[in-house]
Amino acid sequence: MYFNEVRHPIPRKSPAPPNRPVPEERAPEPQPRQSSRKDQRRWRSVLWSGIAITVVLAIIGGSLFFYIHHDSDPLPASITKNASFALYYPSPVPTGYAYKKGSAKINDGVVFFTLNSADYDITVSEQQAPFNPPQLSNLPGFTTIQTSAGSSVIGVTLQKPIAITLTNTTLITITGTEKTPSDVVATLAKTMNSLSN
Repeated sequence: MYFNEVRHPIPRKSPAPPNRPVPEERAPEPQPRQSSRKDQRRWRSVLWSGIAITVVLAIIGGSLFFYIHHDSDPLPASITKNASFALYYPSPVPTGYAYKKGSAKINDGVVFFTLNSADYDITVSEQQAPFNPPQLSNLPGFTTIQTSAGSSVIGVTLQKPIAITLTNTTLITITGTEKTPSDVVATLAKTMNSLSN
């Protein structure tokens, strides 16, 4: 008996083209790690903590800056404690002007201090109001101005603008330099407020 021979075809490999490299197997790319809820909460907590710390530091820094650069009384305590009458100070001080440090002095019961700007100095003197005060509106060359402190007048003497204010307790004289604008002196007189308030 003859067996029929069955031939199975042998698969042949096709040769790689001569100019083409054989592709290499690539490893699968790693997938980005999925962040867990715990990680997300931790990062949110770190972010909010950083913001809170920044806000607290800004508040502390601002408060410290304000405390260092702001006196509750613009005049030294040695002056305010030794005055036997109410002292007055402009509030607000006209733009560009500031108290000249070290200028406050008390001499024979009269308090003097200076406000200055880049261009002008203004001297303020304050003393106990006289028992029989003069009628300010009768001063020649002076005009009446409205102030909250008391009756006031403004004029020019020796080419210097001068404002005089009479309160219940204090006589205030504000004197500018020769070139100081009269409106600045008038503004000072209008903004004088008692330091004892």
